[in-house]
This record gives sequence, C-alpha cells and structure tokens, in this order.
Amino acid sequence: MTGDQFREAIEALGLSPSEAAKFLGVNSRTLRRWQTGQEIPKSVVLLLRTMLRLNLSVSEIESYAA
Repeated sequence: MTGDQFREAIEALGLSPSEAAKFLGVNSRTLRRWQTGQEIPKSVVLLLRTMLRLNLSVSEIESYAA
C-alpha cells in the first residue's frame, strides 16, 4: 500500500487523520510518515483492506476486539 492509497483508505473509512491515528494506536507523526511513503506495517494494511472490502466500521472492529 502506498502513501496515497493509505490516505484514500482512511478517507474511505470516514476517518480524520487524528481519528485514524487513535484507531491504529499510533501518534500523528507516524501517520504522517505512512502518508508520505514510509513503509506501512503489513498488519495495518491488512486491517484497512479488510475493513474496506467487508465494509466494516471502526466501531464494528473495536467491538470484535473487546
């Protein structure tokens, strides 16, 4: 996943950058690095792609994790 694809995925999920950082458990600086091309961890890529493909919301994912 490229930085542009990452940004698009976050937007498609209806998350602001600060919401995305909180959801993913990273600080805003890490999120910015991912958006500008630093390698995104495979677990994050898999989570975002799964959420998009299955149309899952943040609240649904969080309820599964509880």
